[in-house]
Amino acid sequence: MQEVAEEAFRNLKNLPEFSYLKDKTLSAHKLRHTFGTLKVQEGVDLVTIQELMGHSSLNTTQIYTHVKDEQKQKAMRSGNVAQFF
Repeated sequence: MQEVAEEAFRNLKNLPEFSYLKDKTLSAHKLRHTFGTLKVQEGVDLVTIQELMGHSSLNTTQIYTHVKDEQKQKAMRSGNVAQFF
């Protein structure tokens, strides 16, 4: 997987429309973090993200995702939280 990702990143960096990536360090690991974080930001639940990433533990999935404070605030303001109280 890592070799495939590295080759893809090299090819991507050589495309004129992605010249801004030339000085960036890209890796499969960063790609996984980005994928998990974007899915959380899109509102996908962690169990689904866990399945998509192939993790056996939800704890592992949480490591790969980053939730911003405003996302937490939005979740608390939504009507979905009230059903638990």
